Amino acid sequence: MMNAVMMSKQNAINHYIEECAKLKQELETEKIENERIRRLLQSYSSSDYLIN
Repeated sequence: MMNAVMMSKQNAINHYIEECAKLKQELETEKIENERIRRLLQSYSSSDYLIN
């Protein structure tokens, strides 16, 4: 009985660890995309200055 409870708790902990790692990966991907868009907008802003 005790072993089953511990296994259940360990599975829950592993699930949360995996979920946390997945969310960290998604956050890093979004940070990269955000930086790409920021630089793109910055280049558009610089181009607009040159055109005017």
